Amino acid sequence: MGPMPPSVPQLLLPEDANKVATRTDFDWEDIADPGSITYTLQVAFDADFTQLVLTKNGLTASEYTLTNDEKLAQTTKETPYYWRVRAVDSVSNSSEWSVLRSFYIGFSFNMPLWAKYILIGLITLLSLFLCFWGVSYIIYHRDFIDAQSKMSQSSSQISDLKKVDDRN
Repeated sequence: MGPMPPSVPQLLLPEDANKVATRTDFDWEDIADPGSITYTLQVAFDADFTQLVLTKNGLTASEYTLTNDEKLAQTTKETPYYWRVRAVDSVSNSSEWSVLRSFYIGFSFNMPLWAKYILIGLITLLSLFLCFWGVSYIIYHRDFIDAQSKMSQSSSQISDLKKVDDRN
């Protein structure tokens, strides 16, 4: 406590320029101070923090997970979010803001493990069915073509016999 502001927090997660989930986990190093320390977390659309998306004051832990209501919209690596943290001691002395970091929220599709196994099983069954059907189709059509060829030969032999018979 006293006139000295707390140290600047060192950011841990998310790492700079990383892809994260819509319910991002933020983590930074604890600040050691004889008094109680709270933290302020900010997330913005721009590196100047003029377009704030989220400000959380009075955080007592050196981590924060976004709630369902605070989920962030999908972004790209070219248009990331930026985040920073500062520490505040019990007499309201604030540290400087941490270095800022960027992150983006890409498309993520989290499927439960049981659903993945069901999907793999269905794909396997479909593949087996298509292979069996394909082989059966080829065998059937090969036999059908052979039969047609034999019928065609028989037909031409009958026609030849009729021609010979008509001449006599």
